[in-house]
Amino acid sequence: MASYGQFCAVARAHEVLGGRWTLLVVRELLCGSRRFNDIRRGIPRISRTVLSEQLHDLIEVGAVARTDGPEYELTEAGRELTGLVAALGRWGQRWLPHQAAAEDIDLKPLLADMQRRVRFEALKACAASVGGQEALAHAASISTGGAPTIVVVVDAA
Repeated sequence: MASYGQFCAVARAHEVLGGRWTLLVVRELLCGSRRFNDIRRGIPRISRTVLSEQLHDLIEVGAVARTDGPEYELTEAGRELTGLVAALGRWGQRWLPHQAAAEDIDLKPLLADMQRRVRFEALKACAASVGGQEALAHAASISTGGAPTIVVVVDAA
């Protein structure tokens, strides 16, 4: 890890967390990814080598632990980064342009996030309320111009 050569908490923390992919790896772990391939699925442009190095560095500083088997989890120190990741997200939503550049549009992370967050029980309950399993099957098979349509169920609870 490169060093700023300063005994300053901000500089030292940035040495560990300021890398190009580091906070995205933390984000994936905060969102529930545990296995190497699940983490990579949420950050598809990261190489396997770089992801491995990032996980190793986070383990070395005590933010991530490797559990029995091929899984990773945030330690207490890693979970404490929740506020930082959330604050960066809020700042980005507020201050960065709302139109994504063509090179920034990648459906893989979106679909990986949806897979983590979609509550299939709610989707089934919604389908049951509007016509049973046929409605669910129909909603799942709708397509537009050959591309699948994403059906979003908002839970008011």
